[in-house]
Amino acid sequence: MVNLCKSRWLFLFQLAAFVVLSGTAPATASAQENFGSVIGSLTAEGTGNPLGGGNVYIVGTGLGTLTNESGAFLIEQVPPGTYELEFSYVSYATQRIQFTVAAGQRATVTAALGLDPLMLDEIVVTGYGTARKEELTGSMVSISAQDLEMVQSATFQDVIQGSPGVLVTSRDGAPGAGINIRVRGIGSITAGSEPLYVIDGVPLFNNPSASTEVDLGGRNANTLASLNPNDIESLVVLKDAASTAIYGSRGANGVVLITTKGGVEGSPIWASEPKFQLRSQVGVSDWAHGNLIQGLNFEEYKDYYLTARVNDGLPLADAQAAFANDYPLQEDNDWRDLTSRNGVSQQIDLSASGGSGRFTYYVSAGMFKQQGNILRQYFDRYSSRINLSARLTDKFTLANNLSLAQTYQNGIVGGSSWESLIYMWAFMPPVIPIKDEDGFWYHRHTSSPRIMGGNHPLGGLYENPKLRDTRRVIENISGVYRFNDQFSLSSAWSFDLYAIHDDVYQNMFFGDGRNFPGTFDDSRVENLNWQGSHTLTYTNAFENVHNVDAVVGYEESHNERLRTNGWGNTFAHPSLKTGSSAATTFGTSTKAEFAFQSVFTRVNYDYDRTYFLSGSFRTDGSSRFGPEERWGKFWSVGAGWTMTNSDFLTDFTEFFDYLKLRSSYGEVGNAEIGTYPWQGLYGFNPAYSGRAGSNPAQVANPALTWESQEAFNIGLDYAILDSRVSGTIEYFRKASTDLLLDVPVSFTTGFSDVLQNFGDMENSGIEFSIRADLLRAPDYDFAVDFNITSQKNEITRLTEPFIDGTKRREEGRDYQEYYLYGWAGVNPDNGLPTWYTDETKTATTSNLADAERFYDGKSATPDYLGSFGFSGRYKRFTLSTLATYMFGHHLYAGAERFFHGDGRYLPRSTSKFAYDNAWRQPGDQALFPQFSWGGVNSSQPSDADRWLREGDYIRFKDVTLSYQVPEEWASRVMLGSLQAHINITNAYTWVASETLFFDPEQTISGVYNTGTPNGRTFSFGLTMGF
Repeated sequence: MVNLCKSRWLFLFQLAAFVVLSGTAPATASAQENFGSVIGSLTAEGTGNPLGGGNVYIVGTGLGTLTNESGAFLIEQVPPGTYELEFSYVSYATQRIQFTVAAGQRATVTAALGLDPLMLDEIVVTGYGTARKEELTGSMVSISAQDLEMVQSATFQDVIQGSPGVLVTSRDGAPGAGINIRVRGIGSITAGSEPLYVIDGVPLFNNPSASTEVDLGGRNANTLASLNPNDIESLVVLKDAASTAIYGSRGANGVVLITTKGGVEGSPIWASEPKFQLRSQVGVSDWAHGNLIQGLNFEEYKDYYLTARVNDGLPLADAQAAFANDYPLQEDNDWRDLTSRNGVSQQIDLSASGGSGRFTYYVSAGMFKQQGNILRQYFDRYSSRINLSARLTDKFTLANNLSLAQTYQNGIVGGSSWESLIYMWAFMPPVIPIKDEDGFWYHRHTSSPRIMGGNHPLGGLYENPKLRDTRRVIENISGVYRFNDQFSLSSAWSFDLYAIHDDVYQNMFFGDGRNFPGTFDDSRVENLNWQGSHTLTYTNAFENVHNVDAVVGYEESHNERLRTNGWGNTFAHPSLKTGSSAATTFGTSTKAEFAFQSVFTRVNYDYDRTYFLSGSFRTDGSSRFGPEERWGKFWSVGAGWTMTNSDFLTDFTEFFDYLKLRSSYGEVGNAEIGTYPWQGLYGFNPAYSGRAGSNPAQVANPALTWESQEAFNIGLDYAILDSRVSGTIEYFRKASTDLLLDVPVSFTTGFSDVLQNFGDMENSGIEFSIRADLLRAPDYDFAVDFNITSQKNEITRLTEPFIDGTKRREEGRDYQEYYLYGWAGVNPDNGLPTWYTDETKTATTSNLADAERFYDGKSATPDYLGSFGFSGRYKRFTLSTLATYMFGHHLYAGAERFFHGDGRYLPRSTSKFAYDNAWRQPGDQALFPQFSWGGVNSSQPSDADRWLREGDYIRFKDVTLSYQVPEEWASRVMLGSLQAHINITNAYTWVASETLFFDPEQTISGVYNTGTPNGRTFSFGLTMGF
C-alpha cells in the first residue's frame, strides 16, 4: 500500500529534477551571440490615440513588454528570424503582425487596434494554463484588477459577490471575519462546500473548522484575509465540470483562481526605470442595516418588569417594592449606543514593478487597519509580496513568488452565549449601572438578581480580550523550459504556511469567568501544505485552422497540521492573565496529516476559431480514504460552436454580431472531510481512574468513498446591435452522489452514529446576464449590467430522514427547507400564544405539546439572486455602481426568540419591538403574548415559524466616483499620475420584512445567531504613480 503521507523520497526526486533542469538550462546562453530588436507604437483605430499599458508579445518566445504612455515600445535581444508580434489591450481586439529581424538590426512595427466590447481575445487563466475567452467551452467568471482596486474590505472575496451563480454571504460583519461562498448551490451536507482557492498555482489552506477550537467566541476568522487585494491581477471563478474537472477531487464546489501582479520585460530606454505606485485610502463606517435590534429605556423596562410580575400573580405594590430593591440607582443606559462607534479604516499600499532585458519584478508592501463599529473590535494586516521572473536563456525562465502577511484581530462573542454583545443590546436592562462606586465595571448583578449570566456589555469588551494573530507565508518557485514553439516543460514547488495564535481571557469578577475565578484559553495551530507540480504542454497550429493545446501533469501535495491548546482557571489577581499564573491548568496537543497524489491531462482543440472541443481527465489518490477506495477518477468533455463564424448560417445569424453555443459534462469529486474518517480510532484520557486509559472513539468504515458530482452545463453567448448589447444564458445541473452523512446506529454499539456514504442531492438552475453599452464616444461612455440566477435544490436519495435544527432532511425536499411548529398568533381574549396542531392549519392549541412540526414550503434557498449596476465615464470622471439582491427565501431569526422576550427571561429585558406590540388587555390584536414572569406562556420554542422572516433584499453594494488628474497637473507635484476616488460600500439596503432586525446578508444556512452586523463605509483614496 502506498503511504501518501510519507512519500518524501518522491518529493525529493521532483525537487532534484527541478534543480537539474534549472542548472542545465543556461548552457544554451553561449549559443546566442547576436540579437536584433523591434520598435514601434500602438494606437486606437479611428482616433489614433496612443494606447499606453498595452501588451506587446513575440509569439512563441516569451519576449514581451508594455507600451509606455505614448504607446511606444521596444523589445531587445530578439534572435534573428521571422516572428508574429501580438498586440492586445483591454476592450480592443487583439492583433498579430508578422515581422523579420536580422542580427544587429532593428525592425519597426506599428499597430492600430479596433474596439472589441466582448473582449473575445482576452487571455483568461484556466486550470493549469490560459486560454482566449472565445476558446472556452466551460462556464466561468473573470474579475479584473480594476474591480478589486476599489474594495474597502479586509478580503478580496467581497468583489465576487453579484457574479452569476455565486452566492456570497458574510459569516459576521466584524473586521476580518469569514466569508461564505457557494458556487451554484450547496454541494454537500457534511463535507466542505467552499470552493478551492488557488493563488499562482498554489492551493490555499482555507478550512476554518480545522483552524482552532478557540475561534474568537463562536466565529471562525477568515484565513483568506491575509491576502492583500491590491496584489491581485485577476480573479477567475470556475463553475462547471469542463473548468473544474482538471482539479479532480477538489473541484466539486467550484474553483477560484487568483493571479497576482508581476513586472513586464522592458528595455533600457523606457521600462528599466521602476514604476512605483502608492495607494492610500481612509474610510469611516456606520451600520449598513438601519433596523437593528433596540432595547428599552428606564420607564419601558420598569413597566415591562411590573406588568410581568403582576400577570404572574404578584400584587402591584409588592412588584414595585421588588423593583426598587433590585435597582436602587434607577439608571437609564442605551447599551447599543454605549458599545457602538463609527468605525475607521486605513489602507496604504506601495508597489514597484518593472523589468530590464530578461528580468521582471513586482514588489509591494501594504498596511490595512480597520476598527469595527463595536468598541475594541479591530483587524490589522501587514503584508508584502515579491514576484520575480528571470529569463535565464531563450529557452528557460525561472520565477519566484513570495507572499508574507501578519494579521492581528480582536473580536467579540457571538452565537447563543449570554456573553454575546448583540444579545445584551436587548437583554441587558437599562437600569444596570455602568460602573460601581469604586470606578470598576458594575457586577452586582452577578448574584441577585443575576442577569445575562452576570455579564457586562462594556466590561466584557474591555476586560475580556479575544485576541488572534496569524502569520502566513506562501512561496512558489517555478521554472519553464521551452524546447521549441510547441513543447514546454514546467516544474513548480510551493508551500503555504499558516500559523494561528488565539488568546482568550475571562475576568474573575463577571461573565463566564466569574465562578472560577478567571479563565484563560491559549491555542496555537500551524498548518503547512506543500505541493510539487510538473506539467508538459504542447501547443500547435496546423494549416492556420487547426489549433491544439494539450497538457499532461503529475502533482503531489502534503498537509500537516499541529495544534496545541492550554487552558485553565483560578487567578489570584485580575492583572494576572497568563497560564503560568493560573492555579489549575490543562493542555492538549494534536497532529494530523493527509496527502494527495494526482496524474492529469487536458486537451483543447478548435477548428478555424469556430468549432471547439475540450476534454480532461484526472485521477486522485487521497490518504483520507481506505486502501480499496483511495483512488478516484474524474473527467470532463466540452464543446463549443461559434455560429456567427459559420457561413451556412448567415441568414439565421445575421441579427447577431456574435453567437456561440457551448456545453460541458463531467464528474468531479469532494474530499473535504476529516483527516482519518475511514479508520477505527481510539481516544486516550489521562485521567481515567487516576491512570492512563483509552476507549473506542470512531468506528472503522473502509468502504467509505469519495463524494462525486456529475455536472452538466449548456450556455449561449450572444451580442447584437454592433455588440452594444451582449450577455449569456446558461442552464446547469449538478447531481451529487454518495454524500457523506453521520448515520445513526444502535447505542448498543457504543456509538451514536457512523460516517457513511448515504445520500444524493441535486442543484439546478438558469443564469442570465446582459450588458448594454448605451453610449460610446471618445470622451464619454455609459453601460448598464444585469444578471439573475434562478436555482433549485432537492435531496434525491436519503434512506432515512432526520431533523437537523430548524430543518428536516428528507428525500424529495429542498436541503434548506424549514420544518417548524406553526405559529397561529396571539389569542385576543387572554393574550396566550396559539399554535397550529398540524400542517392543515385547521385547528389551534395553546399547549405546544399538542402541536406538530411540519413543512410549509419555506426555505433558506433563494429563488433568485444576482446583481445590477452601471458604469459611466465623462472625460476624466468615472462613476460606477453595483447592487446585489436575493428574493424568494426566508431567514430564521434564531436570536429573536430571546430578543423578543415575553417575560421568560426576566429580570432580563426585552426588545422595543416586543414591548410595543405585546398583548395588554382583552381584544388586543397583538403580535406578542402577554408578559409573564418566567415565561409561563411558553411562546418561545426554538423551532417555530414565528421567527421566520422574508429574506428578500436589495443592497447597493458599491458606489465609486473617481477622477484622473491631468498628467501636467500631476507633474507639478512630481507625480507621473494621480487618481482620486470616493467610495461608499453598502450604501443602502432595502429589505422586504419590516421585522428583520439583523443584516440580511449574514447567514448561509438561513439561521441568524447574533453576529456583528455589516457596516456601511464611506472612503476617500488617492492612487499616485511615480
